[in-house]
Amino acid sequence: MRIMCKDVMAETLYDVLHDTSYRKKWDTNMIDTYDIGRLTVNADVGYYSCQYH
Repeated sequence: MRIMCKDVMAETLYDVLHDTSYRKKWDTNMIDTYDIGRLTVNADVGYYSCQYH
């Protein structure tokens, strides 16, 4: 999957994608998501499942 987000700051995009409670409101394909662990301050591992139409 690939998306283009013009005129969106990287920090805003990161925050929207990683806010699981907000993501449930706009991501209609999401089934479940959760954090698995943090490797460093800038790297984490997470779980995301989605449905495809």
